[in-house]
Amino acid sequence: MKVSLGWAWIISISFRFTTWNSRHCQRLLSMRRSQVRQRGKTLSLTIITALQKVKEEGKVKFIGITGYPLSNFKTILELVDQRNNEIEAQEGDEESKRKKMIVIDTVLSYCHYSLNDTSLADWIPYFQQKGLGIINAAPISMGLLCLAGPPAWHPASAKVKQVCKEANLYCQSQGKQIVICYCTNFNPLYILVGVDLARLAMHFSLQNTDIATVLVSTPSKEAMLDNVKSASYVLTEKEAATLDYVRQTYFNPLNNENWEGAEVAKYRRKLAEVLKQREEEGGNK
Repeated sequence: MKVSLGWAWIISISFRFTTWNSRHCQRLLSMRRSQVRQRGKTLSLTIITALQKVKEEGKVKFIGITGYPLSNFKTILELVDQRNNEIEAQEGDEESKRKKMIVIDTVLSYCHYSLNDTSLADWIPYFQQKGLGIINAAPISMGLLCLAGPPAWHPASAKVKQVCKEANLYCQSQGKQIVICYCTNFNPLYILVGVDLARLAMHFSLQNTDIATVLVSTPSKEAMLDNVKSASYVLTEKEAATLDYVRQTYFNPLNNENWEGAEVAKYRRKLAEVLKQREEEGGNK
């Protein structure tokens, strides 16, 4: 009975949220972009204010913000500063005002401090001035720097994917032949073991001491153990030379090219197509 009631409650909440979200999206579609941005800022500040209250109650220890576009961090932090200035200007004792102050503890950026994109480095002084702990996620750029290549859904441009593929091929060419077995005619069977670009990428991201934490996810336990080893692994001379070469030859010329806005633009194009199709269908009725 408890399970049934639980599922009934979940279904009820899900239904109400879905219907609300549908109406909310319809209202957003009828608004100007500037109105959407303003409401988005208001909603962000409301959520952060609520999190601060939960933090004061001791239910959470830290508040962090995350996102792909780096400029969005500044937008949120400026909203927080503005709100805190308003609190400071209010009448009342300092202790009560201090408790109302919003404190952001961390920022989590992903795919912006890796071999192919180091743009997070430009923001580190700003985040440090704000007293924020910096978390760098996806040092392998969501699979771009793996030998197997990125998943089909990866939003990087064809150019970035091709450069990463070429860098991987170069790394593999820098390997050495290892005998894995001898055939019946005593002829050795060799396999070429190259330099692992993903290992170089992990090493590169871990070397920046201004970044408090490097966050990585993997599809298997074995891959995770390799990542853990990277924290203390010392590159061989060959690996170090290969790292310098791929940075200078392949990645630096990219000039931190990324995919900010690519997914949003794709969504808007698809939405415009759907709306146009509905208008045409309505006109034909």
